[in-house]
Amino acid sequence: MAMPESLMGAAYAEADRYKWIVSEKLGYDAGPAAIDEWFQKYWRGFVRARMVEHVLGMKYYTEFGDECFGVAERLRPVQPELVDWLIEQLQTGAENLDILIRAQDRNLPRNELFAILAVVDVNAWRFPPVASYANAPVS
Repeated sequence: MAMPESLMGAAYAEADRYKWIVSEKLGYDAGPAAIDEWFQKYWRGFVRARMVEHVLGMKYYTEFGDECFGVAERLRPVQPELVDWLIEQLQTGAENLDILIRAQDRNLPRNELFAILAVVDVNAWRFPPVASYANAPVS
């Protein structure tokens, strides 16, 4: 198994990089406001991208847990087209309802899709962003 990583730790590292870029552009330290701005602008997409990495088995994030880690690779031999299609949907930011509607429009197998979505529960991974930099973990 891949080395476990904290989603929040990875997020703060990314937010710190963003703060550095903003500070360089401004010519002075952008401070905690830049961290807060990153969480407001990029948190949701960041979580989704890390979730896809987890589902593909590329990187293990503790917040997502064991059950769905690498599930795409475990299911791909059984339903390769469906799994690949589902990963594409997840990468575009689709939620469970979006996925189900699009699958119905394409006449994809519902029971198999329900079984996969029961494990890859996108709706359960809506982690709220940290309210402010003051709540940042101490590293």
